[in-house]
Amino acid sequence: MKINTLILFFAFWVNISVAQEIPFLLVKKDKKLAFKDQNGITVSKLGTWDKAVNFSPFSPFIRVERDGAKFLLDTAGNTFLLADSLAKLTPSVTALDLSNQNLQTFPKEILNFKQLQILILNDNLISQIPADIATLKNLMYFSCANCQLENLPATFFDLKSLKIVNLENNIGLKNISEKFKTLVNLSYLYLSNTGITDLPNSFAALEHLIFLDISRNQLTVLPEVILKIRSLRCLNLAATSLKMLHDSISALQNLEKLYLSNNYLETLPHSIGQNQDLKYLTLFQNQLQHLPPSVGRLKKLSFLDLSHNQLTALPAECNGLIHLTYLNVRNNRLKSLPEIFAYTQNLIQLLLENNELENLPLSIGQASNLLVLRLEHNQLRDIPESVTQLKNIKELDLSYNPNLVWQNIFKKLGNMPQLIVLSLHHNQIKSLPDEIQLLKNVETIYLTSNELQNINAAIFTLPKLRTLFLEENPIPSSEQQPLKDKLPKCYIRF
Repeated sequence: MKINTLILFFAFWVNISVAQEIPFLLVKKDKKLAFKDQNGITVSKLGTWDKAVNFSPFSPFIRVERDGAKFLLDTAGNTFLLADSLAKLTPSVTALDLSNQNLQTFPKEILNFKQLQILILNDNLISQIPADIATLKNLMYFSCANCQLENLPATFFDLKSLKIVNLENNIGLKNISEKFKTLVNLSYLYLSNTGITDLPNSFAALEHLIFLDISRNQLTVLPEVILKIRSLRCLNLAATSLKMLHDSISALQNLEKLYLSNNYLETLPHSIGQNQDLKYLTLFQNQLQHLPPSVGRLKKLSFLDLSHNQLTALPAECNGLIHLTYLNVRNNRLKSLPEIFAYTQNLIQLLLENNELENLPLSIGQASNLLVLRLEHNQLRDIPESVTQLKNIKELDLSYNPNLVWQNIFKKLGNMPQLIVLSLHHNQIKSLPDEIQLLKNVETIYLTSNELQNINAAIFTLPKLRTLFLEENPIPSSEQQPLKDKLPKCYIRF
């Protein structure tokens, strides 16, 4: 497997609680900003810009600037000349963003610009949309998120060109009109935190809907009509108070992303294994006690977040997750792991913090592309010799595992030539073994809250060490400055 720029970015993305696919990565190119794909190849259709940000999987556009002009850019490379005030609105502008301008009402002047394709009114105090909005026949994107809408005019549904509608965080909306079925081109619909408790049966007519976000609503059960929207590729049901996922979820054969975090699920239906196009599955903050073995049939799954549940084991059938790159099972009750890593060789991040693990499976060494391994707050007694095969690992956290024998551990870590960050805090370490000198590429070591009274001189031989955390160790103050003098290029915190 090629570890490219995007994968490296993905692996060190700290805020990954709702893990997402980033389709393109923003890079500098010839003093401009451009985008690269997952193979590290520049995407020419997305152009070069003076200012830009990374794409988000939850937004179809990003803002870009070139030569003083502002645009919205989509992932297909389409650009829309952008105005961010009524004063800048001209006949050539195709995108208008009036977000966060303290608007009390919908500005009627907008209706004079029939060429508009994108209209964004987020974060205002607007409570009503005028019936005349139907005159904006070219409108394909409408967003009025974080406002005070309670309903939409019937004429809104005459906007047949609409492909994307964002109404999230209009908590008083509550009832969703049956007339949505008339928006025959609708592809993306955002209804998060709108107060809805169900969806009308007419939604079954939305044959082109591929993205539906109804998160943060009190559904308690999955609206049955969703199971009839066979075109769905992304379904966000996070924080909807779901207690059960219906067996018929398997009817959504095109589903690629399923967000189920922050619910009350205790298990998944066996039929989940039939959603074989699934690539992203998030289940953190539920009450899962076990997974069905059928989850191993999700051959395309690359992202699985099971953190903050009550799992005591993972099924051996997880060895079928051959394309998995991210596995998060932190904050569970795992006592052991199955021997699955000979099959999950695409794994890049493995997060196992806050479990009850005493040992790791021997096959861990066969996860040859692993970059990040986090094992803090377990009960490890040793790590297997096979970890020396993890030649690409860059970050390892063994904190809060005081039963480890550190001389043996450092011998093994010395065989990880790419290791950059090593965390060993809260481990009752009394001294550092000579084997620490084997960490030739390490740049940061966390040794906070141990029992060190002095530092082994072997650490002075680490040529790339730049940060050393030694807080809450009984190192005499008289030894602190001499230690800094011997590591002049290293920031040391006592």
